[in-house]
Amino acid sequence: YLTYLDGNFTQEQHALIKEKGVSWSGSYFFFVKEKVGASVYLGEDATNERWIAGPWWVLSFTPKLFLLSEFDFQEKKTKATSITQRGYVMSHRLGFEVVQGLIPFVSFDKKYLDRNDPTTEQDAYGLGLQLFPRPHWEIVTSWQKEKLILSQRNSDLLWLMLHFYL
Repeated sequence: YLTYLDGNFTQEQHALIKEKGVSWSGSYFFFVKEKVGASVYLGEDATNERWIAGPWWVLSFTPKLFLLSEFDFQEKKTKATSITQRGYVMSHRLGFEVVQGLIPFVSFDKKYLDRNDPTTEQDAYGLGLQLFPRPHWEIVTSWQKEKLILSQRNSDLLWLMLHFYL
């Protein structure tokens, strides 16, 4: 897949996302349900340029137990000062389909956006539920405990996603 992102095509003055870029993702299926892939993103806005790249995978341990994972490297450069941050993010979700369409999961995420700045290291772990109540509908809710590693400060993140697709 090749995708162009235009960021703020309406030129809304107060829009938060103004980054433009291009992304590529490719994947390979093997055995029955296993899939591996890689993604690359190149983007920029008025103040920064960045690239993100890394592998991702879907592995099935049994017909109902599966792991979704992604690991990405990021390099971000400030245009005005040429200061560069190099770091990584990763995400893992272990799910189990109890009955068709009902998938509780545990998750672990980590980010360390600048390996030279320990204040950018953060872990998050939690629980969630993915539900497909009928064709073309998806509901996902998740709670995570986030922890800033250096300061040992904790916070909670709770989110809900409703998704309708054709």
